[in-house]
Amino acid sequence: MVQGVHHAGVTVANLDRSLGFYRDVLGLEVFVVAERSDAAGYAPRSTAPVHITEGPNAGARSFYVRDPDGYTVELLQPPPGR
Repeated sequence: MVQGVHHAGVTVANLDRSLGFYRDVLGLEVFVVAERSDAAGYAPRSTAPVHITEGPNAGARSFYVRDPDGYTVELLQPPPGR
């Protein structure tokens, strides 16, 4: 059961253009930017949960899936106590 939304991860084709939209037009706060040239091996249909060991989400668990349209969706369980 989903109890809330911690953050959203977005896979984009053009980082600068998308930052202009999500950050500058919609006013969303950007926490992390990660560029990957292998976006197809990075977000397969689904992954096993990953335990995050460093960075702002250390202690959290993350899971990536693709929706029916092929968009990558990241589900994140925050670290205990957050």
